[in-house]
Amino acid sequence: MVSGEPSAFVGYSAEPGDSSLGLHGGWHWDGTTLRAEVDPLGYFSLFVYQKGTEIALSPSILQLLQLGADTEVDQVALAVFHRIGHFLGEDTPFRQIKVLPPGGKLVWRDGVASVTGSLAVPREQALTRAQAVEAFIELPRASIRRFLAAWDGPTVLPLSGGRDSRHILLELVHQGRKPDTAATFHQGGRYLDREVLAARAITTRAGVRHTLLGHPRRRLRDTLRAMLLTQLCADEHAQMMPMHDYLAGNPAAAVLDGIGGDILTNPDDSAADFFDLARKGDYDGIARKLAAGHGSVISRTGRPDGAGAIYSPDLEEAAIARIAQAIRVFDAAPDPYQAFWFWNRTRREISFVSTGILGGAAMVACPFLSPEFVELGLSLPFSVTRDQKLHDDA
Repeated sequence: MVSGEPSAFVGYSAEPGDSSLGLHGGWHWDGTTLRAEVDPLGYFSLFVYQKGTEIALSPSILQLLQLGADTEVDQVALAVFHRIGHFLGEDTPFRQIKVLPPGGKLVWRDGVASVTGSLAVPREQALTRAQAVEAFIELPRASIRRFLAAWDGPTVLPLSGGRDSRHILLELVHQGRKPDTAATFHQGGRYLDREVLAARAITTRAGVRHTLLGHPRRRLRDTLRAMLLTQLCADEHAQMMPMHDYLAGNPAAAVLDGIGGDILTNPDDSAADFFDLARKGDYDGIARKLAAGHGSVISRTGRPDGAGAIYSPDLEEAAIARIAQAIRVFDAAPDPYQAFWFWNRTRREISFVSTGILGGAAMVACPFLSPEFVELGLSLPFSVTRDQKLHDDA
C-alpha cells in the first residue's frame, strides 16, 4: 500500500550544491522507484523508516511514529544522547529510523533500499595566519553576495553578542543591504544582559533597526515546543523559541543564520587538550571528557554525572565506545575533534535551529556553510586556529 505525497521538497535551495543558500530534503515516487536526497552537508534531517520491505520518509520523526513506525528504542544511541546531548552519524532514538547522511541519496525499488552519501575529510592546507584571515573575510563575503543576488525581499538577522552574527551584520552593511531588522532575545530580568547590550551597540553604530524579544515566557512550554521542533533529537534550543514566534509573525522574511562559523574557525576551550589526545590516538579519552563536560553542564547539585548516570548507567562503556569510534572516523583530519563536532553536534543538533526553530521563515541562509568555507575551515592547520582569535583578527 502506498500513501502520502508522491513528491515533496522541504526547506530551501537557491543554488544546487550550496548548503549556504538552503538546507533541504525531498523525495519522488514514480510508481516503481522511490528516490530521496538531502543537501550536500546533510544538515537537513530527512527521517527514513525501514523495516523489512516497508519504507517511509518524512521531515518529521513524529509523523513516522504516528503512521505506525516501529518504536523499538536504539539503546546505545540514546545512551550517547544522555551523555553528550545529541545523536551521532545517522542515529535517532529509534532503531529502525535513521536520517540520510551528508549528500545522502536513497533509492528504493521492489522492497530493497540503497543509501549513498559522502562525508569529506579535507587534507590540511598549508596556509599562513594572514592567508586564513583573508579567506575568512572573502569566502563569507562571496556567500552573502550570492544570497543577496538570490533574495530581494525583507531580511531578519538573529543577532547575539557572538562573532558569527556580528560578522554577517557588518558584511551586509558593507554590501549596502542592511537587514530590515536585527532581533535579539533577552533572557528576562530588570536589566539588559551583556549580549543584548553588545547587539544594541553594534546596531546603533550600523544604523540598523534593533528588535528586542524580551517578554516573560513559560520555560517549560518553550522546552516542550522545542523538543517537537527538533524531532526529539536535541536537548537544547528552548531559548530560541522567542525568535521562532517572532518569525511566525514575519513569514515573508528571509533569515541569515551564523551556524558553523564558530567550530570551523575558532575551537572551544577544550580543543587544545582534545587535539593532543587525538594525536596520541586516545579517542576514548576525548569521549570521556566530552561526556563529563556535558554532564557537568546539565546536572543538578550533587548529581555531577548527567543524565547517563540516571537513565542508562549500564551502558556507560557502550556509549563511550560509540562516541570514540565516531571521533576516530576523522583521524586523518587536521583536527579530528573539530571535524567530529562539525559533522555530528553541529549537523545533528545545532542545525535544527536553521531547519526547525527558524523554519517558518521564507528562506534561511547559512553563509558559513558554503562549500568553499566548509573546506577552508576543516582543512586549516590547528596551529592557525589554536589561539581562538582567528575570527577576531578577521
